[in-house]
Amino acid sequence: MKQPSHLHRDLVEATVRRVLAGVRTDPERELRKLVDLGADVSRGRFQRRFLTAAQHLLEDPDSSYYAIARELLSRADFDRLVAFGMALGYDGCTRGARLIRQIEAEHGFNIPWALSLETESARLSGGELDRWTALIAEGTRLGIHAYLLRCDDPAAAVPLAARQKNCAFLLFVRPDETGPRLLAALGKAPTCAVSVELAPGAQAACAALRQAGILHGVHWTYAALSEIRSGSWAEAVRHTGAPFGILIPGRCPEETQQEVYRWVCARRAEQRLPFVPIELRQDLRAIDRVVSDDDCAAGFGPDGQLLRDGRRIPGEDANCFAVPPDRIFARYLKK
Repeated sequence: MKQPSHLHRDLVEATVRRVLAGVRTDPERELRKLVDLGADVSRGRFQRRFLTAAQHLLEDPDSSYYAIARELLSRADFDRLVAFGMALGYDGCTRGARLIRQIEAEHGFNIPWALSLETESARLSGGELDRWTALIAEGTRLGIHAYLLRCDDPAAAVPLAARQKNCAFLLFVRPDETGPRLLAALGKAPTCAVSVELAPGAQAACAALRQAGILHGVHWTYAALSEIRSGSWAEAVRHTGAPFGILIPGRCPEETQQEVYRWVCARRAEQRLPFVPIELRQDLRAIDRVVSDDDCAAGFGPDGQLLRDGRRIPGEDANCFAVPPDRIFARYLKK
């Protein structure tokens, strides 16, 4: 007899909680145990590929990832960490990825594994919060459980994440936006992590997030590999104490992005940086290719218009407030 999905999720969460509790005291043994357990029971190709790579990385007893895990589990709120991990790992990488592959195969259009949402506080306070909530609900029915969230007033957008138990959100903020109002809002959104712009005040902002037990990283927009290779970026990230350093491409060609991505992959393989480096666009594309043999970047702007590779697609048939997202994807994200 097939187990109900909610029961299976509860069993997975109980296991994750037990193992993560052990990581606090013995990260080397318990992290390997968690990854080995996942590799043994995983069936999807995304999980298998990711966990095989993780097993290889954790073979190094001097890996910086053990120290990162120990620090993360000692600082972040445990329940928030489990909630975010389940939403991203179980709902996004397991259930969601399987559903994305199924729908893409049946209907012949791409579905992004992670969806970018750009909102405006005036619109949210003006009654559009329910419309955005409905959009995310539609997205989850397509298998999308990861969302990149931007807003001119981040605290106004957090209720979107607070309404979604099974979706993981990454909220992009400036250092001066991490005050008590945002921290209070985040307290009601356990599956929402934060990325702070690497700018003056980032160190204090990360300290406030760390004190509140909120999972966070820092991000920086680059234009050339030389800016990163010099070591100044890594040093700036290190000073913030953030466990994740996210690189976002600015106005630079695809060739530069690929150079930066190769640099990022090499640093991850070396396991010597005191944080996990990420090239946001290329890493998301890599995940998307594993999920569905194709990569697809998409999102929606404040007025609901489709954003494809940073370009705004005009027309009512590309507006998520007028047309369901599956119909938009079927028209504009064909395989």
